[in-house]
Amino acid sequence: MNSLSWAIYAADLCQSAGVCGTLVFMGAGGAGLIAAIGAAIDDPSGFNTRRGWGAGKRFFITAILAAIITVPIPSKETVYAIIASEYGEQLLHTQTASKAKKALDAWLDKQVENQHG
Repeated sequence: MNSLSWAIYAADLCQSAGVCGTLVFMGAGGAGLIAAIGAAIDDPSGFNTRRGWGAGKRFFITAILAAIITVPIPSKETVYAIIASEYGEQLLHTQTASKAKKALDAWLDKQVENQHG
């Protein structure tokens, strides 16, 4: 596989990582909330409530870490745009692109002369 193939593969991984991170965020956050609420309902005296919040904190921390990791992952479309930009820039520096630019400049100059002449 060439570098373009790997870049397209990475774009697909970014999409999957974003989905997985979101699921972990939602799952861990929900589990933490359920653990804390369950402990509060189970023992109004407060002993298990503290234990429930302790267990809930672990889930909340996991949810926050998942969100922090997931947010900077670019979307698939962004990765494709980066790929296009990188390869487009490489193409601009080829000999063929240089010839095409010179030919386009000459054609545009001729068109301007015909308009004013």
